[in-house]
Amino acid sequence: MKATRKFVAAALAVATMIGMAGCGGGETAQEENPTSIKIWHYEEDNGAQGKAWAKAMEIFEKETGVKVEFEKKSFEQIRQNASQILNSDEAPDVMEYNKGNATAGLLASQGLLSNLNDYVSKYNWDKKVSGSLADTGKYNEQGIMGSGDWYGITNYGEDIVMYYNKDMFDKYGIAIPTTMDELEDACRSSWTPA
Repeated sequence: MKATRKFVAAALAVATMIGMAGCGGGETAQEENPTSIKIWHYEEDNGAQGKAWAKAMEIFEKETGVKVEFEKKSFEQIRQNASQILNSDEAPDVMEYNKGNATAGLLASQGLLSNLNDYVSKYNWDKKVSGSLADTGKYNEQGIMGSGDWYGITNYGEDIVMYYNKDMFDKYGIAIPTTMDELEDACRSSWTPA
């Protein structure tokens, strides 16, 4: 299995908070004093995620002096071949990969991703990425997402928006909820079993 440059991969994630996955392995001189790292992602250059990756790599090179060797791959290339790639000498140091039990969880349970617990503690990532966003980077021994060791850092957060009909709330005398508890109470008070 390829020896990874865990320090560099972790430094990139700290500097940019972008998603990452590195394959497991031992320590080498390249890990201690890297001159380059290999990164793969599948985001489009003109999209928000692609622009964020490009900026992160630019900042990383400028701040560390370590050259980024970037290769764009398709989502399907990475999804279909991740286990073989990460178990080879061709593995990238940092790779964007899909979250979930059947994807990153499976690779983590097979020992193909680097455990990032030490970096999470050292750089306080768990203070910067918490709650459900943190869950996407943690997997237990069985590869189940949400608890266990850290194997990745999310590169985005999702906004969820709920629209409602104010007239309908008024019609039924239900106060407009401003918290999740109030929303759940409003849903319970308006539901009548058949």
